[in-house]
Amino acid sequence: LQQYEKNAILKKMASVAGNPGALVLDNSCTSNSPSRCIMQQTHLPNQEYEKKMIRPPQLLSSYSDPRTDPPTPITIERLLSTKPLRKDISTRVGPGNKPLSYMSGDTVTRTLNDVFGYDGWNMEILSTKREGESGSFVKDEKGRYQIVYTATVRITHLASNSYREDCGVGDSIDRQLPVAIGNALKSAITDAMKRAAKHFGEKLGNCK
Repeated sequence: LQQYEKNAILKKMASVAGNPGALVLDNSCTSNSPSRCIMQQTHLPNQEYEKKMIRPPQLLSSYSDPRTDPPTPITIERLLSTKPLRKDISTRVGPGNKPLSYMSGDTVTRTLNDVFGYDGWNMEILSTKREGESGSFVKDEKGRYQIVYTATVRITHLASNSYREDCGVGDSIDRQLPVAIGNALKSAITDAMKRAAKHFGEKLGNCK
């Protein structure tokens, strides 16, 4: 704080307290918080003055003291409106060799648990479908199975019963059919989950 700002704060507080001499400023204070720079003079038996820290009156109630004031709870709406943490964002090479930022399925699941609570949300798989040729599975010229699945999921916030839906796609190539099917299906469901979760707010997927 500048000296003139400190003086103005002191005058206002002194007028509220009704005793202009009861409050003094610590000129050596370099803190930006007024509550850390305003002192009270107390008359001691040895006729010396001791400076003691006091909390400002309601006039300066907008300045919270973390040592005594309880933390203000953050609402779910406010938390969802924030950007993802940097540690939650991964990067891979996208189309045109450009870096693409994304959140992994594990990160989205953990964030849903953090925001809604581990028992505060539910995911329902509405549908899955294998795309491409129907009937028998066909190998390519290298003897591998190429499998593509699409999936649609719904994520519900149980407390409000609000939900978001979206679809995803996943593909896999493997010489073993069960492995190819499992990886493609898993990828499709995870992709759908991430897309549906993103509709709840910035926190769950806006990596821009």
